[in-house]
Amino acid sequence: ALMQVRLESFEATRQLIIEKETDMLTGLFNRRKLFETLAVIESPNSDKPSGIMMIDIDYFKDFNDKYGHAAGDKCLSHLGEIFKKVAQNYKMDFYRYGGEEFVALVYGYSKADLLSIAENLRIAVQNADMDSHNFTVSIGIAYCGEKQIRNYGNIIDQADKAVYAAKRMGRNIVCMEQKANESND
Repeated sequence: ALMQVRLESFEATRQLIIEKETDMLTGLFNRRKLFETLAVIESPNSDKPSGIMMIDIDYFKDFNDKYGHAAGDKCLSHLGEIFKKVAQNYKMDFYRYGGEEFVALVYGYSKADLLSIAENLRIAVQNADMDSHNFTVSIGIAYCGEKQIRNYGNIIDQADKAVYAAKRMGRNIVCMEQKANESND
């Protein structure tokens, strides 16, 4: 009987961790888990991402205003499914960063690979039918490569700038941060 109790408490603990780390709407990791992960990867000898993507749903505020938050929530949960499907094909983790913003940490890819992964993601979203609504995303990429980075917050900022560039260029676009990455501390 003791074994059973142990297993149940292990399972309860596991559920709590999942709840703590998961955005319940999308089923993706949440912002809290992102910052925990960033703290881990800033330490030596940890597996580092080769790039960070910021993904922003185009015109999502307008959609929410027009169709209401329940419809918006439904679409967010659809997007979570799409992101999870894409993540199965690559070494990457998705996090819900804010209302309609997501961050992906991508591991072990070249600049060219990152662009094509982001492009695949963009197309997957564009082609998805979400309750007969269609969405697009703007994606910004910051490439880290093999460098030792002490502050990943800066890399997220770079990805964020790249998203703004994608939006300025007309949305539904992938844009890579072009600036030289020397100043990462």
